Amino acid sequence: MTAEAVAPTDSAPSEPPTTSIGSVGEIGAFVDGAQAPVHTGSGDQNFYVSYQSLELSEAVLERDKEAMGVVDPQSISRLKKRFVVPRHYREAATMLMGPERCVFIAGKTGSGRNATGQMLLVEAGQGNEEFRTLQPEPDDPSDEMVREGDRLLLDLSSLGDSRFDAQLVRVSRLRELVYRRSARLVVILPADHALSTIEEFRSARVEITGPDPQAVFLNHLAAEGVRPSPGCVQNHFSSLRGKTMSELIAIVHDVATSKRRAPHTSDDQLVLQALNSQMAHREAIEGYLKRPKDVPGRALLLTIGMLEGAPVEVVFEARKSLLEVVRFIDDGSTDLDPPGATKDLARFAVKPVAEDGWRLRFEDPARGKAVVSYFWDEHPLVRGAIARWVRKLISDERLEPADQRGLAHRFGAQCMRTLQVDLALESSEEWALHHDDSVRQAAYAVLSALLADFRTGSKVSQRLYSWARDEVDSSQLGGMTIALCRNVLAKWSLDQAVVRLNWVARRHRAARIREDALAVLRELADDQLGRVLLVLSAAERFDPEIFNAVASPDRIRGALAREHVDWSLPTALERGWSGLLSCGRPELMYPWFELIAEAPDSTGKLVRRLAAVCGIERRMTGSLLMTAAAWMKAADGLSERERRVVVQLSIEQAVRARRPEIAAKRRRERDEAS
Repeated sequence: MTAEAVAPTDSAPSEPPTTSIGSVGEIGAFVDGAQAPVHTGSGDQNFYVSYQSLELSEAVLERDKEAMGVVDPQSISRLKKRFVVPRHYREAATMLMGPERCVFIAGKTGSGRNATGQMLLVEAGQGNEEFRTLQPEPDDPSDEMVREGDRLLLDLSSLGDSRFDAQLVRVSRLRELVYRRSARLVVILPADHALSTIEEFRSARVEITGPDPQAVFLNHLAAEGVRPSPGCVQNHFSSLRGKTMSELIAIVHDVATSKRRAPHTSDDQLVLQALNSQMAHREAIEGYLKRPKDVPGRALLLTIGMLEGAPVEVVFEARKSLLEVVRFIDDGSTDLDPPGATKDLARFAVKPVAEDGWRLRFEDPARGKAVVSYFWDEHPLVRGAIARWVRKLISDERLEPADQRGLAHRFGAQCMRTLQVDLALESSEEWALHHDDSVRQAAYAVLSALLADFRTGSKVSQRLYSWARDEVDSSQLGGMTIALCRNVLAKWSLDQAVVRLNWVARRHRAARIREDALAVLRELADDQLGRVLLVLSAAERFDPEIFNAVASPDRIRGALAREHVDWSLPTALERGWSGLLSCGRPELMYPWFELIAEAPDSTGKLVRRLAAVCGIERRMTGSLLMTAAAWMKAADGLSERERRVVVQLSIEQAVRARRPEIAAKRRRERDEAS
């Protein structure tokens, strides 16, 4: 996979207004310690799936390409072990299994809407736990999107009002398909969305409330093989009642990690150690921040957390740029060697490691992560400022690639943890356009993790669609789209990957990018030929050259020779041939006539399908016959001409054989019309 490097333009994209901080008092959440507003977090019971890191898990990378959105069994198993039934769950289950076959799940942020939707579909399978996820798309759903007996999850929770309203027409069409195919559909609504103005959907709406946090905590512990005594949890759970769902899962992760390291330690002790560690981190951080007007000190602490392991001079320069972003007036006391700098480092339990090139590290390896999470959760009003600072900082030439990856990882992890997808997308798009390959690699790392996560993937997929369709001049965005479609999106939604690659292969102005996209389409067709061709043939704008390039005669000949032919292949061929006959370029049909001539065992079936493509349209039938005649006349030599005449005659015979059927169909249509 290649992407042409494009030098950065002089006109950088305009940044949003920086957070104005005229005085310490105006900074509010940034300086007011424990009194600051606390973000509620995502509340997702299945949060553990992607909590541990931004690296793609093997389970995600190895998903069966044939699944096309099927949730992998490991995720279902994790959910079943951890799920706690929320209020009104049974009402939603009754609605889903009723004649409507559809339910809209509503609820507040943190109520567990997505986990509830998944569990409803698992139970609806009555033994077959497999279900598929759909993503919000701009186009109406095709007939092939819903299969007989399907169980589908459509997550609209991350959409804003305008995009959500645009999806409602699509949802109506989707409900029709679900009813016709005896399928089941769960739609996740945005937080607190009432659907009050939509009579069609209101009757199928069920609002759930969040599950008992103590039960969620115990279920997650049990799934990790940790079963503390009732007294242990009861005596100490009061300290956790104010924590978000994601914070509870973080504690479970710490307990599980400790159990693997010390398997003989009692479960009660492991839980107590994790609780004490969490409390110790928080107390230490709040202790660092006792002086409310010490904005430079707070900025230094956050900078070390985001850049832990970077050289000391880089950290202090980055602290300066953070203060500039929040418009703190520097009085000169924030230089590399101010009088209080050494004291600040000692106060934060940070030390420069001489043998590591004087890089700053917390004495407690877990402290840096806790610091970043603390600032992100306790001070949500400055997340935008932090994002602008990180976007600018990552291109600092003094940062080594490892420092850049670490910075992107920490920023992306916070965005994913709290579902701040737009912040991550804005930053990643800017990094993807950068001339430095290491910055683009940081963008890819963040985007691939967001795309692979079922909670955030839909927004990233939408951004890829926009890049593929509209960003026809950017080789960086074109290359990024191709890589993400090939390595991530195709693993869980082959259809979406093909749609986006088709746009790139058809519209991008750089020949090298178009060739890369076409090469990936061919690669995907190696495993799923019929499905790839079906999507290409049904594309918003059919491209005959791309269809022919992917559906090469040799590949089709091999597919037709198999004992079991993919059900979608004949349909894809018929649609593709129809597009080829309608595009005004008859020579593009010639390779298919050659295939018929060279595949005697399949000639009859192929010719009959080719004739059936024309349906009852005289124009299409005429185009087929004229194209076959032109192909026959273009033969070199008598023997070649005789060979082609056989194919031409067989096509004419197939067309004549269908005339009675076509005449009868026309009569029925006239009778129905009258």
